[in-house]
Order: sequence, then structure tokens, then C-alpha cells
Amino acid sequence: MQTNFNKNARKFTCISAVLLLTTSCATMFSPKNQDVTIRTNDREAEVYIDDSLRFEGESGEVRFRKDMRTHQVVVKKEGYEDAHYTIMQTKKSPLYIMSIFPGVLAFYPPFYDIGNKAQNYEKVSRVYRVSESPVVEKTEEDKYIFINKTAFDIENENIEMKNIRWDHYIEDFDFHRNRAKNVYSRMPSSDEDLKLENSIFTETLNELLKERGFTDTSEAILKNKSNTLYIEAVVDEFSYYNVFKYFFNVPNVNSFALAEMKITWTIRDAYKKKLFDYDDKVMTDEFAVMQVLTSAVYNNPDVVERNQKSVEERNKDIFSLIIENAFQKSLSNLMNTRTMASVRKISDESEDFDSLALVKPTNVAKKLNEGMQAAVTVKLKDGHGSGFFITNDGYLITNYHVVATAEEDEIKVVMNSGDEYPAEIVRVSDYDDLAILKIDLENEFSFDFDQTVDAEVGDEIFVIGTPSNISLNQTLSKGIISGKRKNEDEQSFYQTDASINGGNSGGPLVTKQCNLIGIVNAKLVGIGVEGVGFGIPLNRAINSLKIVYIE
Repeated sequence: MQTNFNKNARKFTCISAVLLLTTSCATMFSPKNQDVTIRTNDREAEVYIDDSLRFEGESGEVRFRKDMRTHQVVVKKEGYEDAHYTIMQTKKSPLYIMSIFPGVLAFYPPFYDIGNKAQNYEKVSRVYRVSESPVVEKTEEDKYIFINKTAFDIENENIEMKNIRWDHYIEDFDFHRNRAKNVYSRMPSSDEDLKLENSIFTETLNELLKERGFTDTSEAILKNKSNTLYIEAVVDEFSYYNVFKYFFNVPNVNSFALAEMKITWTIRDAYKKKLFDYDDKVMTDEFAVMQVLTSAVYNNPDVVERNQKSVEERNKDIFSLIIENAFQKSLSNLMNTRTMASVRKISDESEDFDSLALVKPTNVAKKLNEGMQAAVTVKLKDGHGSGFFITNDGYLITNYHVVATAEEDEIKVVMNSGDEYPAEIVRVSDYDDLAILKIDLENEFSFDFDQTVDAEVGDEIFVIGTPSNISLNQTLSKGIISGKRKNEDEQSFYQTDASINGGNSGGPLVTKQCNLIGIVNAKLVGIGVEGVGFGIPLNRAINSLKIVYIE
């Protein structure tokens, strides 16, 4: 009796061992590697997989190890932005069918055949297309471009994080992502808005613009103020998608991530005046996500532990890679718009105005104290500049950059007496940084804007204006003409050592006899730099604004 029992026990043990082995047929008998045909359908494409160039052209055969990794694919083509894709094991091995019959007999679920080799790649990949966005590089006709900021201003209800199954992603991504649950709502910080005034991506985008020639790398001190654009980007919607292949009890082993972001771009001229806004909702490319190995895949705890640290470091970068990709794609979309193509063209000459007839002043300042009464403070909501009358009926000159970003009803002119008057803008030249304003006043003193006085290097000069604080209105400072300069567009400037500070811009540059010779324009700022200011010569201003005096 005991002998029969022992024989039956040995038989059951042998049969069980065979059944357990055959429920892992796919894992045991599948090859370690698989050849996959990758398609681009573009003869000029270059395909990189995990940072290595694997082939060029319309298609190529690539050997992958069956390691349950998601591999990063980058498709490059000269003149176009890079396109990022992923490839991973998404199909059960055909040998999986061999696990079914013994699995049923042994009541051992065949879907526990979960080894690396139990899943295959598609033999022929989906088409990894070249990006449709051409790379925009600077030409001689283009302005320089600088990214001022990349900010995040996202309310919590506009943040999404969703998991999408691979088959749903391929079948109809838009449909299934709208139905998927937002797991972000279950996170501890889900009730908080995402606010960030500026981000690391500002530097990233400026580096990209530098590579494409849009950054002014010259060391010129005097630059044309009209040849630069400034851009701001604000993100106000963010949706993150984790796409995974589910293998029964081992979800998320293979996965990648992508995101959709809504970005508002604001484009400003060199004076920070808004030119236009551009709203863009952009879907990023795919980026491979590394998964922490679990005992369901690897029974060796040492392998799991060594893997975890590198995975965590890599996945911390996923958000950065995705957001960087979103900014780059959206910037490319912006650069390829007709509006942007138009505004980034350089204006290399002064505006062609019709003559502006003004009544010649009858009471012209001939002494410095009279010149101080002919000078004014141009007061704005967020700052101030200086200016001076050129007629006795309320017309005055200042720099365009003083009033460029102000609403017209914000501009006030403060007299030497402290009285304030609302001003309207009559004419501006952004090329020469000049503006004509008008107030409703019969002012006592004016400067003569139709003189031919020219200053020479070494001549004594005076600057009248409101430096630093509006309480210092009509301050007089003394200096000399230190030099005559020109910028790359041959625009002429006086260099002076007279004390010039923020708020002096637009004020008069005069001789001791109070003859007008120029308009204060800028000061060189830097550690250890003092006494280097610049003014626009009077003859250049006359030619720019086309002012003609009438009796």
C-alpha cells in the first residue's frame, strides 16, 4: 500500500514539474533577440535608437533584445525638427499557446508566463515619420530674438495625469484619453494651482535660439533698438499621459509618456511693447519611461535594487524632457506662422513720414535756468522719463522707449512747477527711438528744434532731466562730449561723461548758452562702469521726425 502511494506521489511530482515548465513555453523557448523592420517612408531620414544611429532611409532592420525595455527612437532629417517615438514589446509570443493546455490541467494560469521573452515586438513597426516642422534659422533680414520668460500659471482643474493602455492609444487616442480617469485628482497636492514666474526652460529655449543664430553675440555697445524681439511664454493647461502595455498581472512594465500643453506666447518689440499673442495647444512627442523591476519579472532582489536608483533618476527627467519638447515644438509652430515671419523682419531705415508743420517758438530758452523750465518729466504708471518743449503751444520731444509700453491715457507731463497735464502721442520713430507728445498748454519756454549747432569732442555740455526719482525733476548735470559714435546701422550718437541715470532718457542735451544739440538716450551700465552716456544728435532727430517750423 505504502509502495503504491510512493509511486503515485513520484508520478504526480514529475507530471507537475512538466506542467509547470510547459506553462512557461514562451519564456523558455523564444529567442532572446528579435529583428524588427522600422519604417520612416522617407529616403533622407536618419533613425537613432537609444542615442545610436541605426540606419538611414525609408526602412531598416534593427535587432532588439527582449528585455522589457521601452526604447527611444529619434527620427532626424536635415532642415526639420527632430521627431521622438518609442518602441516596446507589445505582443505575446506565438509560443504562448503551448502554455494553455497544461495550464488548464494543472490549474496553473498560463498568463503567468511573464518572462522577458514571452512578449514580442511587432515584426514591422508603425511608421515613424519625419517631423513636418521645418527648422527656422536666422537670416540677415531677421531680427534677434530673446526669450524673456517661460512661466506656469495653471489652475488645479487644468492639470491632468492619465494612464492609457497601448491598444487604446493606437486605436483612438483622443477618444480614450477623454474617457480615462484623472489620477492627479487623487494626489495630495491636487488642490493646489501650479504657479511659476520663470522656469529653467527660458535658458533652454535661448540656447536653442542661439544655435539657430537668433542671439546677438556681438560685443557692440551701441545697437539698433529696433532689431530685437522679446518673447514670453505662459503655460495654462497641462495634461500628462502614461501609455502602457498591460500584461495581465504585470502592468506598466513597458510604457512611455507624452503630454499636451496649452501655451500662450506674447511677442514684444525692442521697447517691450506687445505686438501680438499666439495661443497654441501642442502635443509632445513620445518619451520612454523606465520601470522599476519587480519580483514579478526578476526574482533576484539584487537586480531590482540596482535598477531602482537609475530608474528614479531617469524618470525625474521625463517631465523635464516632455515640457522642454512642448516648448520647442510650440516655439517652432510660432516661428512658422505668417505673423511671426512678418514681424521678425528688420527695418533698416527710419520711417518715411510726411512733414509735420509746427509753429516756430517765439520764446526760446537762452539761459540754463530757462532751459530747465522748458524741460519736463514724462510720468507713467510704472516709471518716468524726461522730455522738452519744441514749441510754445505744447509740443514736446522724448524717447520712444519712455512711452512705448504705456496706454495713452497713462501719459502725464509734469512741469517744472509740479503741474501735471495729460499727453497724447503725435508721432513715434521706433527706429530712432524718438517720440513727439502734445499737451494742451501755452508753455512759456521752448527749445529751438531747427538749429545747426554741432558739438565737438571736448565741448562742455549740460544735461537736464529727472534722474532716478520724480522728486528730482529738472536736475542739471555737467560734462563734456567724450566722443562721437556710430552703431552697426550707421546711426550717430554723442558720447558724454555727464551724469545720466534712469529717468534722464528723453531730456535735452545743451550747450552752456542753452543751444539744443541732442536728446539724452542711454547710459552704459555695468560693474565699474561710470560716466558713459549717449545722446542722439539734433540733426539726426530732425531728419527722423520730419519736423518743419512755420511762422
